[in-house]
Amino acid sequence: MPSPDDVRRMFSRLAPRYDVFNRWASLGLHAFWRKRVVDRLHAGEDVLDLGCGTGDLALLAADKGCRVVGLDFSEEMLEIARRRGLHLEWIRAEASRIPLPDGRFDAIVSAFLLRNLYRSGAWDVTLTETGRLLKKGGRLIFLDLSLPGNPLLRLGHAVYLRTILPLVGRIAAGARWPGRYLTASIEEFPPASAIRVSLESAGFQDPGIESFCGGVVSLVTAIKT
Repeated sequence: MPSPDDVRRMFSRLAPRYDVFNRWASLGLHAFWRKRVVDRLHAGEDVLDLGCGTGDLALLAADKGCRVVGLDFSEEMLEIARRRGLHLEWIRAEASRIPLPDGRFDAIVSAFLLRNLYRSGAWDVTLTETGRLLKKGGRLIFLDLSLPGNPLLRLGHAVYLRTILPLVGRIAAGARWPGRYLTASIEEFPPASAIRVSLESAGFQDPGIESFCGGVVSLVTAIKT
């Protein structure tokens, strides 16, 4: 498994082609999936977009009337986000060490970060940080790529991950394509039971996991007690 610095460099190299790859690899569905996150937000709320990348989710939340802070560990990703959202606050930091005050946010959202945190071993400490930053009753809303439960869908999905996805990645990102990392992070997506246990251990209640597209994408939610 690559080190945290290796992962940061990998995403930084990918930044100029990140949006193109997302569109091609998801067949345009990534915008629909992000909208499912924003549908759970309310105008006037303070929202943190954790692992904001080039800013797609943060901008959607701002368009809904939320006060948004975008945070990412890649300066190259943030440079693109800043150009797209001059009116928003963008911060470079690790998800496990966030330089913001306790109880600031009504909601913390994320798109395609959970599995990377889980794979790197930073999931539990990041949950502690999100709990610190949320107001009482605040919501955690994390969207990510996951694994279908149906055996036939899972087989087809595995073929896609091993053949079509790398081809799309090499076409869209060229030499910036991170090889096996993306496929491995999806294949290692934690089971629902493990996610629920970790959320409850971190002091969240009502953990829920909603699946889309046959389980290819999951929406993880919980409430701070």
